[in-house]
Amino acid sequence: MTSVPPRAHGLQGGHSNRSLSPGVVVMVVDRRERAALAGILRPVAQVVESASIMELAALLSALPDLGAVISEPRDADGRTLQSVVEADRRRGEGVAWIAYAPNTSEDSQVLMSLARAGVTDVIFRPSCGSSGLSGSVVRHVLESALNGMHARELLEAVCARVDSSLHPFVTFALFHPTEAITVEDAALGIGIHRRTLVKRCARASMVGPRELLVWVRLLLAARYLESSLATIERIALSLAFPSPSAFRNVFKRYTGSRASEVRAQGGFTRVLSQFDIAIACARRAAMEAGSGQGASRGRTTKAGPTERSRVG
Repeated sequence: MTSVPPRAHGLQGGHSNRSLSPGVVVMVVDRRERAALAGILRPVAQVVESASIMELAALLSALPDLGAVISEPRDADGRTLQSVVEADRRRGEGVAWIAYAPNTSEDSQVLMSLARAGVTDVIFRPSCGSSGLSGSVVRHVLESALNGMHARELLEAVCARVDSSLHPFVTFALFHPTEAITVEDAALGIGIHRRTLVKRCARASMVGPRELLVWVRLLLAARYLESSLATIERIALSLAFPSPSAFRNVFKRYTGSRASEVRAQGGFTRVLSQFDIAIACARRAAMEAGSGQGASRGRTTKAGPTERSRVG
């Protein structure tokens, strides 16, 4: 059995010598199907094969920093995946769960139960067996599941830094980066007007909604850079930047670091720190503006009687 290098979850960042390939456990009973799935994933992931739910549960304990699990709903002994997923969620581990199951009405209830437990994506087993597996589809589902996991990881960290009135905006931007290209897009996605977002940011002494949207996308990009083999070009495309050069320019302008530096040095923490600095600057500017307005009102109040006496 192949060992999987630990994959850093959480939001502490930091440089390590770990592989950028995500660790993936494939739990499929049929040996040929399991080998076919593993073969598709090996160019982009560190793969461990498993033939039983019991073995899968043991691997989760041995490899707590695993990136994703692709598993059938049950094994040959009748043990179900649901209890393993629920236990993992209770522990709060950052693992992306993907079901591998037939696309039949008989399995729909099982998949619904797995979704409630925490499974986020599905790879449907081809009716013709492993020969019908599409490599591009399997890899796309894995990438989507991992990206969703990164969004969930970031949600708590970003929401802890912004006013609660902005949480719906942040949530939509994190989970729908290609649909939240502009502030108008994000506002439409959560059912409010752009001006409402502007007012909420102003009341919270926060960076403006456009800048906040950029920061959310850059934080996602930093996680992708640290945690995947995706090229910078692919990351720029997945986050709907106009071009890789536009992504590189925005990344450098906002964070002070090159995207390649974040990938090489594990600099996600640096990007998060720059976001904190931007928030602090916005709050300081709001305080100074408020102080200036107060001083201006004070001067007007003092000057008032003098002006009136002149008129009189």
